[in-house]
Amino acid sequence: MKTTKPSRIVTALTEANSGRKPDALQVKYQRMAASPFAFFRGTDGLLVAAWDRIHPPDVGPSILSCGDLHLENYGAYRAVDGSIRFDVNDFDEAALAPCSFDLTRCTASILLASEEWQLGPLTATGMAIGFLDAYRAALMEAKPGAMVVEPGNSASQLLGLSSLKTHEAVLALSTQLQKGKHRIKRDPVRHPEVSRDRVAKVTEAVQSLGIGAQYDVLDVTGRIAGVGSLGLRRYLVLTRGDGAAGGAILLDIKECAPSALASFSPEKKQTDDAERVVSAQTRLQSVPAMGLQSLKIGKRSYRARWMVPEENRSSLDRFKRDPKRLMPAVQIAGQLAGWMQMRGAGTGKSSSLLKAWAAGSALDAILMAAARAAEQTRIDFQEYVEAWRAGAFR
Repeated sequence: MKTTKPSRIVTALTEANSGRKPDALQVKYQRMAASPFAFFRGTDGLLVAAWDRIHPPDVGPSILSCGDLHLENYGAYRAVDGSIRFDVNDFDEAALAPCSFDLTRCTASILLASEEWQLGPLTATGMAIGFLDAYRAALMEAKPGAMVVEPGNSASQLLGLSSLKTHEAVLALSTQLQKGKHRIKRDPVRHPEVSRDRVAKVTEAVQSLGIGAQYDVLDVTGRIAGVGSLGLRRYLVLTRGDGAAGGAILLDIKECAPSALASFSPEKKQTDDAERVVSAQTRLQSVPAMGLQSLKIGKRSYRARWMVPEENRSSLDRFKRDPKRLMPAVQIAGQLAGWMQMRGAGTGKSSSLLKAWAAGSALDAILMAAARAAEQTRIDFQEYVEAWRAGAFR
C-alpha cells in the first residue's frame, strides 16, 4: 500500500513539538489555525530555518536576543523594586543571534497583524517603518531607559487599567476560600487538573526554593496560556507568602525547552534551559521580574515568576479600528526593542557595532526581509491549515 510522505510543514512542526503534552498541544495546533499571525506566533523555528533565504544583506552583530519578538510578547509585570514595568516579557527562545533576527521577526508580525486587523498595505508599511524608526532613535540614546506603568502615561494607555492591578487584586480574582482554605479558582479550559503525584513533585520543588512560609504551597493547578509554549508543562502555584499585605503569592511555573535559535551558535555549550531563560530575562528587561528563578521538577527545568495576568500582556486588537492610536503603541514596541538590544549587546565592542549598524542603511533593509518573512508565513500557513484539517496533527 502506497503511503504519502508528510509535508515539510508537518515534519518540521512534529519535530519541533516532540515530547509536549498531547491535549495542550492540540490546543496549540487549533489556535495556530486561526490566522497567519497566530501561526507565526507558534512557529519561531520556521523563521530560523528560512533565515538563510530571507535575511537582510547585513545581518548585524550577534547579541543576546529575545529570540521571539512580536507584538504580543510585550506586557506589564511586577518588578523586584515593587514598580510595574512595561517591557518585552517572553524569553523562552532567548539566545545569541544576529540583531536583525528579532527586528525582522517583530516587523513581520506587524505586517501579519495588520492583515488580521484589515488595515491597508500603506498603513501596515507605515507602522512597520514607525517601529523601526523608534528602534533606531532608542539606540541613539545614551543608555537604555525603563518604561514604568503609571496612570495616564503611554504604557498604561497601551494596556488599559488592568495593567495597574496590584498582586493583591490578582489574588482576589484568581483565588477563593474553600472550607476555610485558599484555593485557585478553576477554569476548565485554562486550569487542567494535575495528578496527585505531580502535585507532590511540584510542591516539593517549590518548597525547596526557600525557607519559611513564602514557599509553603497551598494549591497547584495546570495552566493553559499563549500559543508558542502550549504543550510544555506549566503550573499555577499558590503559596502562603511572606505575611505582607495580601499574604499569598501566585507563581507561574513554566517548563523551558531548548531554543529554536540554538543553531546560530552551535559551538557554544548550552546551559540548563531554565537557567538560560532566567539569565536572559534578568539581563534584557529593564528591571528583573518579581520571583524570577529557575527550578527542577524531576528531570525537567522550569522558570518561575510571580503570576502575570492575561490582561497585562499587550493585546493591540483594541486599537485595530483606530490606527492613530495603534501607531504610538507600535512605536513604543520599537523603543523597547532598542533598549532591550542595547542591554543584550552590553557595554563593549558589540554595543558600538550595534549602534553603527542601526545608524546606517542596514536597518532600512529590515522591512524587505520582514516582507519576505511574512510572505513565507502565508505560504506555510496555507499548507499547515490543509494538513491540520486533514488530521495530520492528531
